[in-house]
Amino acid sequence: VLNCFDLRKMMRKHFEVGRIATMGLMTRDRPSEYGSAVLEGDLIISFREKPREYDSFVVNAGVYIFKPSVFRFLGGKKSLERELFPQLARERELVGFFTHGEYVHMPESD
Repeated sequence: VLNCFDLRKMMRKHFEVGRIATMGLMTRDRPSEYGSAVLEGDLIISFREKPREYDSFVVNAGVYIFKPSVFRFLGGKKSLERELFPQLARERELVGFFTHGEYVHMPESD
């Protein structure tokens, strides 16, 4: 992911709100191609990776800030998008930050 935005603002928000993780967000017309987030104020209260049906056009921009305490949530989890982020959203420990910048997805190579 190549994303151009002010990272300092995102870091300020992360420290002000004081949750375990902050996720960069953007809006897209087809959220089923991304991880979809539902917000309540600044908090992401629901997160689903590439949902077939969605409640929001707000999606994961692929930029994250974590507190070191995130490691106690990782355990045997293998996927940030499918396991960690949904859990943090349920526990109200995931903050959203709109990036409002250019975004280019760089596909993974085999």
